[in-house]
Amino acid sequence: MLGAVTEIRSYHPADRAGLDNVCIRTAAAGEDATDDYVDPGILPEIFAAPYAVLEPGLAFVVEDNGEVVGYVLGTADTPTFVRRFREEWLPPVAAA
Repeated sequence: MLGAVTEIRSYHPADRAGLDNVCIRTAAAGEDATDDYVDPGILPEIFAAPYAVLEPGLAFVVEDNGEVVGYVLGTADTPTFVRRFREEWLPPVAAA
C-alpha cells in the first residue's frame, strides 16, 4: 500500500536505480523477474532506461516516501525513438 507522501514527478538521473528495480521486480507479468534471468539488469537496459534517457520529457516516476515505486514512460515519436534506440542506445549496451 502506498504511504501518505506519494507523488508523480519528472524522472531525474538519480532515480535510475529505483527505475531499474521497479522494472526488474515487475517484469514477470507484474511479478519479480530477478530469478528468471542470469542478468536481470538487462531488462531495464532494454525496456525502461532508454525511454528515461532518450525521452526525458516523457519520463515520470511514482515516488512514495522518497522511494521510486513506479514509473510512466513514453515517446512522442516512435520512429525517431526506434532509430535513436538502435543507433545511440544499443551499441554501448551491446559492448558492455
